[in-house]
Amino acid sequence: MLNNFLRRALPVLSLLLLPAGSHAQSVPLGPASTAFCLFEAPPDGERRVWLNLGIVQYLELRSDELRVYYGGGNFGGGHELRVRIASRDEGLAFMQKMQAAAARCAAQPNKN
Repeated sequence: MLNNFLRRALPVLSLLLLPAGSHAQSVPLGPASTAFCLFEAPPDGERRVWLNLGIVQYLELRSDELRVYYGGGNFGGGHELRVRIASRDEGLAFMQKMQAAAARCAAQPNKN
């Protein structure tokens, strides 16, 4: 359901892109799709984390953090990624970068 939404909405939403240069980036690893679309989360110390945008279920924006929920099944066995933010605007900018990365993945030909 999210993949269908992303395929339809992201080309339009990607027009809202902010300038590049953030630490959060998509990782080009060859042919991709929204089913496997890696996006690097902000680093946490020396730990680096990439999120597969194809399994994101929903986002929760708070005043001090953005929560990304993903990989859950019917019984709520999913996971969450918490991204510390300084403001809601920073959270919205991060969400826009995620949308842009997903749009780039969806635009790439899937050679599977």
